Amino acid sequence: EVIQSGAIKIKALQQRREKLEGISETIRSLKALKDVHRAMMSSINTGEVGKAADYARSVLTCLKNDSYENFSALHKIGYSMQRSIITIRQKTDKALKRLCCRKFAALE
Repeated sequence: EVIQSGAIKIKALQQRREKLEGISETIRSLKALKDVHRAMMSSINTGEVGKAADYARSVLTCLKNDSYENFSALHKIGYSMQRSIITIRQKTDKALKRLCCRKFAALE
């Protein structure tokens, strides 16, 4: 009976450990998404719109995963990403306009 009780307790502890490992992995994943979001914002501020667009695409693609839909903090990040896409587009358009102006001004 003591051996059986010990085996049941070990099994319960193993299941708990597996559950905690899953939670730990989810937390690491959430932190990684936040880090990518910060990197995107930094890239926008430094004018690296190509990098910023890649970061935004990456995070928005990840947020489509069903496992993230229950995290309210990620809804805010997703909303922020969507707003930032407008800024990325505006900065890209300005850079393209400057490039075109230089290119055609050199031809004249």
